[in-house]
Amino acid sequence: MHDAYEPVPILEKLPLQIDCLAAWEDWLLVGTKPGHLLLYRIKKDAGTNQFEVTLEKSNKNFSKKIQQLHVVSQYKILVSLLENNIHVHDLLTFQQITVLSKAKGATLFSCDLQQTSSGEERLRMCVAVKRKLQLYYWKDREFHDLQLSLQVLLDQSTKANSPLKGHERTVQYLQRLGVENLGIIFEFSPWVLKICPEDGLKIFTEDLTEVETLPRDKVLQFLKEGFEELAIPYLEHIIYVWDEKGPEFHNVLIQLYLGRVQGLMKQYLNSLPEGVPALPAGQEKGELGEFRNKLLSFLDISTSYEPARLISNFPFDGLLEERALLLGRMGKHEQALFIYVHILKDTHMAEEYCNRHYDSSVEGNKDVYLSLLRMYLSPPDVHCLGPIKMELSEPQANLQAALQVLELHHSKLNTTKAINLLPANTQIREIRVFLESVLEEKAQRKRCNQVLKSLLQAEFLRVQEERIFHQQVKCIITEEKTCRVCKKKIGNSAFARYPNGVVVHYFCCRDRSVCPTEQ
Repeated sequence: MHDAYEPVPILEKLPLQIDCLAAWEDWLLVGTKPGHLLLYRIKKDAGTNQFEVTLEKSNKNFSKKIQQLHVVSQYKILVSLLENNIHVHDLLTFQQITVLSKAKGATLFSCDLQQTSSGEERLRMCVAVKRKLQLYYWKDREFHDLQLSLQVLLDQSTKANSPLKGHERTVQYLQRLGVENLGIIFEFSPWVLKICPEDGLKIFTEDLTEVETLPRDKVLQFLKEGFEELAIPYLEHIIYVWDEKGPEFHNVLIQLYLGRVQGLMKQYLNSLPEGVPALPAGQEKGELGEFRNKLLSFLDISTSYEPARLISNFPFDGLLEERALLLGRMGKHEQALFIYVHILKDTHMAEEYCNRHYDSSVEGNKDVYLSLLRMYLSPPDVHCLGPIKMELSEPQANLQAALQVLELHHSKLNTTKAINLLPANTQIREIRVFLESVLEEKAQRKRCNQVLKSLLQAEFLRVQEERIFHQQVKCIITEEKTCRVCKKKIGNSAFARYPNGVVVHYFCCRDRSVCPTEQ
């Protein structure tokens, strides 16, 4: 077996027992059992595996008990656990800077130095005190208690004459804590979210790196559990502003929109006088119209949600426009068109749907207008949509609407399939415009193809002529032929010929784009 490291003795036969160590650069700090602090400088001898060790400084009265040492060279401080309490000393003079009175009884600590996106260094410390962990941050030559600072802000926020009155300072403070203090953010944000939800939400939506990198799934869960009315604006922010593409967030936003719409829809329908029909989707007044428009718009523009998982949440006795959008996203065009044509009886929406989904290069979408034509001429049974809990009349054929589709969208239809769908008794005069348009389009396409063929033939002849011209060029190498660069005979060596006829040795051809005579 091979050892990963080779042990090399540096300090031997010390008269004092070593309890802890800390090292940085060429320096070694030693804490001994009697409480002496020793500072050694260590230099490695060049070419050997030997070290020169020099005792540079000692402090025999540093403490009665040195349990742990940690050097933060960036701040030139020494953090130490002395007699079960945290002390901070100047790294150069060993003069004490501060003592953490709240950390009395500490048994262990750990420091973490991080660099923010702005380049600022931030020092945090976690201290184990009995069965608790205390969090601190370093500022103005002091360690400040994270939770204590927030408690002070909370206490002072309601005092009339306090300069810390209000919630703004707490919001700013929480925004800067970052993901490592997520638990503290969740602990101290509720009071702000309750008294001022709009400002409180900024704790999770402000344009700061510390805020944007918070785990969005955990923030969403926190808001849904205690402040569900803020879950929608939070999701809208991360999706529309931060461009969140995760399907789980898009799914939840749709479910939250749906919940609001269903609750408001029930109140709206109950308030309608008998015999008065409901307004079209999104045209309702108040919050219902607002949220229904948001739901319809999001179902239309978002490409990240999972329609197959969501469609079971939508009712079978309403919100048919939303169901049609989900069916369309799933590729079930005939079911979606059935809703528009035979339930909503809106031919304009049906054509708009086809305009959005038609794509001649996609197998499932290239025949969407054919599906619309079939819906007008040979409508399926009502039960094609599943267990719809509505009283619906049997769908009727609509020849006039079908003929209009033929006239307006002939270029997006397979002519043979479209004609085969027409009833046997259809008169030629009824489809005259359609046939004329198809024939004119075919003729125009034929003319374009003929022009293109002629252009391609001309280009082919031009290229052939150019090829013959270049093939006629000869390059004769005689015994007397010399290289234009080195002036030596070409002989049997590899050579290169420039377009102007200049011949050089191949290895003399340094730049193919520049002829030697032009240099």
